[in-house]
Amino acid sequence: FYEVHGRILNTLSLSYMLPADTDESSLLHRIIQFIFDGRIYVGPVKETLQFGLYRHILDLGTGQGAWAVDLCDEFCWVHSPVNVGIDSHGRPQVYVTGVDVVPIQFEFEIWDIDTPHMPYDDTSFDPVHAWFVHTGISDYPRFVSEVRRLLRDSGLVILIELDLFC
Repeated sequence: FYEVHGRILNTLSLSYMLPADTDESSLLHRIIQFIFDGRIYVGPVKETLQFGLYRHILDLGTGQGAWAVDLCDEFCWVHSPVNVGIDSHGRPQVYVTGVDVVPIQFEFEIWDIDTPHMPYDDTSFDPVHAWFVHTGISDYPRFVSEVRRLLRDSGLVILIELDLFC
């Protein structure tokens, strides 16, 4: 990390110029909640995460993990904010994988999401979520194609980006 005018920026992506500090992460999270009337997602997330089915969530550009934590809080059968929810039989229900440049709350995986090949098997995830990552992605069509490779057939992609040219 490095500091510019009192704000913390990440060092893995010089093209991603949004600060990587708590203030910025909280602001972006609150903006999304405001836009979506208190929710943190759009689309059939609940249906994608049906109770009783084993699900694996990928949160790209997870930052401090606010989206993943709130998602776990919303679905009561996802008990633990630390990657795994347990059902009444003690079996994992939902795995949450947060990916960013620094571990802050979860047991994060750390790697640059602007890579030609993300380090997961094909069809590994049910929902794949990313917001405000486009400035750090050098080839967005390749990024979307890679996200599709990771998505299970019944999965859901949630990409939320700012229009910098409006």
